Amino acid sequence: MGLTKRPRTDDNARLKEFVAKDLSIVRAAAALDRNLMSVRNQARKIGTPFPPMLVLRKNLADTSSRLWRYVATRATTAQI
Repeated sequence: MGLTKRPRTDDNARLKEFVAKDLSIVRAAAALDRNLMSVRNQARKIGTPFPPMLVLRKNLADTSSRLWRYVATRATTAQI
């Protein structure tokens, strides 16, 4: 059984909005219910690419609230 392709009806317009609003590719993929790589590839095809993942990771690491890092560390050490 093969994969079914869903048509991209208004996804291109929404992708352009996400890039213009400087939203992350993770949020765009979740909003469109698509895979990260398919969202990245489609954004490139229509001429509005997202920033590289390294930029996204750097922005997350430089946030003033690093609670997400603390919670993730605590969760992994609690399982050991």
